[in-house]
Amino acid sequence: MKKGVFTAMFLAMFTMAASAQDHSKAVNAGGTGRSRANGVQQLELTQMGGPPAACKPCLFYGGDMTPTDPGVYGFPNGNSLTRPLTETLGAVEVPAGAKATVEGLLVNVLATQGEFNPKTATWEIRSGVSEGNGGKVVASGTGAANIAPTGRSAFGFTEYTVAVKASATLTAGEYWINVSPQCTVNTDTNCSEGFFASNTTQQTNNVRGSAQPSRKMYFNSNYFGFSWANWCDSSMGINSKECAALSFGIIGIGN
Repeated sequence: MKKGVFTAMFLAMFTMAASAQDHSKAVNAGGTGRSRANGVQQLELTQMGGPPAACKPCLFYGGDMTPTDPGVYGFPNGNSLTRPLTETLGAVEVPAGAKATVEGLLVNVLATQGEFNPKTATWEIRSGVSEGNGGKVVASGTGAANIAPTGRSAFGFTEYTVAVKASATLTAGEYWINVSPQCTVNTDTNCSEGFFASNTTQQTNNVRGSAQPSRKMYFNSNYFGFSWANWCDSSMGINSKECAALSFGIIGIGN
């Protein structure tokens, strides 16, 4: 695909979905408790001024999206009726002599319709990912998703934290992580839209954010015709700031 075409396609997707969305349903920042936003029954609003509330114990968090930053970007990531099995993976490094016990994973996503149906997410942890190569699956699964609005929005869409229980023990090395929200119920017309994983340009509220190597995000989607493509490859048409880091996290402990 020629440089710039890919970016233009997704900007068009954002624009078309935004024009059809009721922006009066935007979520206010801060607070706790249950809330309804864009038709989704929420579990708990993310606490502002720190990592997502779901990241507890928070072993790693790349940082918040900064909506006002010119480099803000959303990467296709999720499984919906019209955009199936589309993944963006972020990287994290476990240092030499350390071990990470993973209890859960999370990602911040922009939802074009604000609908998650069913409220589940798939997850996976991989090693050895490179251009055109998916490496090895270390652990994967599917589970109930804890979905909470972050209080942020971009491109006219509300951002949500999607967290899921996961289990793995990671020794020293580099790993790639994905959490994909689902909207696959045939009778739900909102499932014709999609999800976009947020980037983080300023690593606000990060926890051990330096563990995420820069510019190592990968895209895998048969639907869009990409097999383990590095988002920072020049042919993808986005700049090095936009593709530098993903807004995701690891729930667990390290030793």
